[in-house]
Amino acid sequence: MAVVEIRGLVKRYGAVTALRGVDLTVEEGEIFGLLGPNGAGKTTTVEILAGLRSRDAGQVSVLGLDPAIDRRRLSWLLALQPQRFEFLEDTTVAEIVAAYASLYGERRSGRIEQLLERVGLADRRRARFQHLSGGQRQRLNICLALIGNPRLIVLDEPTTGL
Repeated sequence: MAVVEIRGLVKRYGAVTALRGVDLTVEEGEIFGLLGPNGAGKTTTVEILAGLRSRDAGQVSVLGLDPAIDRRRLSWLLALQPQRFEFLEDTTVAEIVAAYASLYGERRSGRIEQLLERVGLADRRRARFQHLSGGQRQRLNICLALIGNPRLIVLDEPTTGL
């Protein structure tokens, strides 16, 4: 079963056509990488998949939903890890994860600890955001993407800083 289907995707920014007729299918269980130079439209494609940016033409289906119409329903099924994110500097890793987990109604500390362990941040739970290295920030970002136990995870530039 395809979890992502894109047909003829077009996105324009004024006179610039960022995406010109993109076709893409990603099957369930597949790990898929979208590679290209800066300005190739990778982030634009990811943002359209998540329903964060509108498309000018084409069809997009993510987990059977149209992100432009069903963004709210899709947000419970898809986790998007952006290229970059920021938090209040004095916030600890544990506070960030707990706040994010509360958005999903997740309060089991065991699950949160398991995720911190999984991404290699269990020993940094008391570290303040401003003291994290680039790689640690990226691992925290991945941890946040996993909290809601999504059916689909979209990682934009996941290896930056790792």
